Amino acid sequence: MYVDPGLAILRVVVGGVVMAHGLQKLGFLGGAGPTSTIGMMGRISVKPEPLWAAVLVAAEVGGGALTALGFLGPVGPSLIVADMIVAAATVHWPNGFWNHRGGIEYSLTLGTAALSIALIGNGAWSIDRLIGLTMPDWLIQGWIAIVILGVVLAFVSRTTAEADQGQAA
Repeated sequence: MYVDPGLAILRVVVGGVVMAHGLQKLGFLGGAGPTSTIGMMGRISVKPEPLWAAVLVAAEVGGGALTALGFLGPVGPSLIVADMIVAAATVHWPNGFWNHRGGIEYSLTLGTAALSIALIGNGAWSIDRLIGLTMPDWLIQGWIAIVILGVVLAFVSRTTAEADQGQAA
């Protein structure tokens, strides 16, 4: 078996794709830039929009880079998982399953691949292994709790924003 090279390929592709997607939100790689990203947060009713746009960019650029490099254990992949959960539920779910209709297919695939990396670990071909970094279970569990809290807060901010819009109508 070639587990370590396979895991390295998976990390680099998933991390690289998500990082590039985040860079688009900053206006690079043909992306529309921060103003459009903040506007998207408004369209999906995640408030305050500038804060959640910054969180989104940090999750995609930072999480993607950490995943691609295999650095800091499950930190990067779990950021991607959280990002894909929120994206699937807020942007893609109403469009069904298939990606060509804007559905959840793509975010589900990236999120599942990132979750697999988080559970398996970065492997031998990683920065973590190169520098001998291991993360204690309590730190990993704490980080996962923080990520889950972030997802919940994103949904709560959305629910609160939708309730505010309903009262204004």
